[in-house]
Amino acid sequence: MSQTTLQEKTESDLSELSSWSLADNVIVVGIMLFSFFYCIALLTLLPFDQIQGGDAANIAGFAAGWDYPENFYGDGLLSNPDNFRFYATVHIPVLQFLAPLTGGYGSAFSSLLGLHVFLQSFGFYILGKLLFQNKYWAVLLVVLNLMPVWFNLGEFWGVYPNAIPRFSFQALLPFLLAAVYYWRLTPKAWPWVMAFAGLLVYAHPVSAPGWAFAVWLSLWLFLPKAYTLPRKVAYMGFIGLICTAVVLPFLIHYLANHEHGAVENQRQVYEIMKGRFLEGYLELPTAVKQFFLILHKKYLLVLSVIGSSITLVLHRSRRDVLLVLLWIVGLLIFNVCLPILGHTIAEMRGEIPAQIDLIRGIRYLPPLMLLFCIWPLAELSRRFGAHRFKVSAVGAILVATWVYWHPINFFPTAVSCWQQGHFQCLTDRIRYTAELVDALPGVVPPAAPILVAPSAVDTGLTIRYHSLRPVVYSPKDGGALAYANHAELLKWNEIRGQMALISQESNSENEFRMLSELSCDTDAQYLLAGKVSLAADAPPRLFPDSSYFGQLGLEEVYSNDHFSLLKLERYCLDRT
Repeated sequence: MSQTTLQEKTESDLSELSSWSLADNVIVVGIMLFSFFYCIALLTLLPFDQIQGGDAANIAGFAAGWDYPENFYGDGLLSNPDNFRFYATVHIPVLQFLAPLTGGYGSAFSSLLGLHVFLQSFGFYILGKLLFQNKYWAVLLVVLNLMPVWFNLGEFWGVYPNAIPRFSFQALLPFLLAAVYYWRLTPKAWPWVMAFAGLLVYAHPVSAPGWAFAVWLSLWLFLPKAYTLPRKVAYMGFIGLICTAVVLPFLIHYLANHEHGAVENQRQVYEIMKGRFLEGYLELPTAVKQFFLILHKKYLLVLSVIGSSITLVLHRSRRDVLLVLLWIVGLLIFNVCLPILGHTIAEMRGEIPAQIDLIRGIRYLPPLMLLFCIWPLAELSRRFGAHRFKVSAVGAILVATWVYWHPINFFPTAVSCWQQGHFQCLTDRIRYTAELVDALPGVVPPAAPILVAPSAVDTGLTIRYHSLRPVVYSPKDGGALAYANHAELLKWNEIRGQMALISQESNSENEFRMLSELSCDTDAQYLLAGKVSLAADAPPRLFPDSSYFGQLGLEEVYSNDHFSLLKLERYCLDRT
């Protein structure tokens, strides 16, 4: 590229960002309003201070475990900080800071949601303006990336109801990509870009390495022609080292607090992990095949291939298009090829794979594919100005179809609630859960372990972060223990097996005898059981009356229409 062309290209990018108009302000206000509406609609259906399960509740529990270690004696995970010390994202200190200000760890998470929705939307608007040099197509890019889409491996793209690390990373990702594109012709700025890429590991460690590699790989395209080959290699090595230096503190901490690699009971641990994690985590070729099959069914694969080909032909700079394509190549190398190679080597050596999460980085292929669905239309609109309205209409129809296929499902429910004159409409299950976790601190003393029965299993994590009380078993604990403590993982798996048997027991009196026995074996002092079946289509649950609990030596200390909390001390003494 000549010096004149380079200057024109830089000035074009500068002018698009510097020419901020009233229309841009209106668009940003619209993004703010949508972010606010999203949060209000969600909080219409969920209490502000609670998060019903999932990764957010797990992370909130980690923060509670650090702040109140004395409360979690006997907890299946939080009683030993070494079990979750490896988890060191920025979310932990942020929650610790916000919890006293917002009233709890759940409300701390909720308070971050609107910011996440806004940052992701605003970031993709900036990226769209740079790539398309057009506000209209930038807005369409924003809308495409808002819609929630689910894939295998438990992965998603689009806005999410909780400000979990994956959402935090994807909210910041468009700013990284915009920085790469904006400064692609300015090598002096690349060290800062790579430092930013490295810092994102503290938002989501699984996502950051693949993107750092993809960005680094793409910058090779724009090394000045005046550089000799040794100078090119040296400079790329230099900016790679900067990124590595930023990541290194996290990497050292993680490696010092994880338990992967060779273990004596490798096969048993491997089978437990295989059962605990979703299908594909330890069978990577299957996971990749399923993922691309989903992309094919959603027409993303074929549309993105066609779109990228058209864009390469129409765009004024092929290198700009190749830059984005190299992001895809980099992700495939780092998040598909390297994990498969690592798992293959580990299997040959009879070891547990050193990492099982990098494959999840393929979740970032869909947004790049969505980009190539509208980029050729933006180029056609620019090339054939006389027909730009027709091309714009095609883009609107394409985006509307995507929105129709992948709606934000809770919006209609929230609007229906408002139309009935209510500010909040909670399901019975959520309302009674809120009553339970609010009441527990007044009924259960700190450091008094609770066994949560299968009929109430979805409340266990909420009890930890909201009620600040220990829970001896949670299905989610296996994930953290698989990383940090294989000895405890084996114990957890034994309890999981017993809980599975209990969940299959049709006689409720036998069920409570089994639960009581397990409570004593795990040193639980309280037993929490659900009175209502978890499944909507399940038959009515036959729940024992208080006289039966008295016969067992159990004392009901709290009850509502959905839950019963029983004290077990006398039962365990009688059994002894």
